[in-house]
Amino acid sequence: MERYVYIRSDQSNHYFSDNQVYKFKVHLSTPLYLPGVWKVGLVEFEARRGKSRILKKDDEAVYVFANICKDSILDGTEKPLLRRLQMNEKNGWSYIFDKPIYLPVKRKEIIELEIYIKAVDGAFATFLESPAYMTLHFKHYPFFMDIDSV
Repeated sequence: MERYVYIRSDQSNHYFSDNQVYKFKVHLSTPLYLPGVWKVGLVEFEARRGKSRILKKDDEAVYVFANICKDSILDGTEKPLLRRLQMNEKNGWSYIFDKPIYLPVKRKEIIELEIYIKAVDGAFATFLESPAYMTLHFKHYPFFMDIDSV
């Protein structure tokens, strides 16, 4: 079993008025129930840097974090890292992953997703321009089993 979730950094601004492109929450109108063991991968990502911003060397890569995945170790500290992305366009990041990296999901029910994006130096990626787009792919584990047969 698998599920795709398509999100935009500005889609839940009426719920979360303090959303920014680099730190935002998304409210799912239909909760996502994940019985058993699931993994999540980032399969699409798109963000642009603001044209008026001067790009520093540390701004060439971003770290995408999500409150739904189990922690990974980044710079010696455990953090819910979803993916590291290197800038691949003149003004931004545009990715479609054929083979995403799947991480364990730490929740069985998801109503809200919290995403934050940081630069290599650990500061929020305030140089990003709204909106950012993402597609998350959830897969039941083990991948070869159908959840209905469990």
